[in-house]
Amino acid sequence: MQFNHNAEIALSGEADIPAATRVIYGPDKALSGVLEELAAAGASRAFIITGKSMGASHLVARLKEGLGANCCGHFAAMGEHSPRSTVLEAARQARSAGADLLVGIGGGSTIIGTKGVALVLGEGKTSTPCGRITTTRPARSPRPS
Repeated sequence: MQFNHNAEIALSGEADIPAATRVIYGPDKALSGVLEELAAAGASRAFIITGKSMGASHLVARLKEGLGANCCGHFAAMGEHSPRSTVLEAARQARSAGADLLVGIGGGSTIIGTKGVALVLGEGKTSTPCGRITTTRPARSPRPS
């Protein structure tokens, strides 16, 4: 697919994006919270997504051990700003592992990246077309005098 950078882009449509209904936090709540989410979703194969530092932590090791056979994999390489290539690789690994629940642990990039993985898996994609978007800023921010 060729992307025409000079073409005018007109997007239209509709998206239903449900709000997060539950946020689980704290090291003592992680295992019980994920087990509750597995049961509520009727799932049995949790796939954990983290960055490198969090992925090497004892907290994630304890979670994986506690989940036992309910943990089907762990992607520990989500990078800063959730790069497209990393999101696609995490989705490939989650799909290959037969994941039916994604667990994102970490900061903003990991959480956003996990949402991206869910989107890629939900759409059944293995790659996504990507066009370039250019933004410009004024030389100075307008400030009231």
